[in-house]
Amino acid sequence: MSNSAGQRAFQNARLQKRQKAEVGPLLARALQLHKAGLLREAKAGYRELLELAPNQFIALHFAGRLGG
Repeated sequence: MSNSAGQRAFQNARLQKRQKAEVGPLLARALQLHKAGLLREAKAGYRELLELAPNQFIALHFAGRLGG
């Protein structure tokens, strides 16, 4: 086997770390837009974030509250 379980776990951890680093700023921006009442822009921000991290709970919640 050229790709051991350890290598796959390491690669998965790196991917998760990169996603986390990208998700934080996107979520902060979408929440900021939401709080400012810019709902169309916030909704777009949540959608962008969910493309990167489809299981991100906060984005799922607020995108659902805004209708998708």
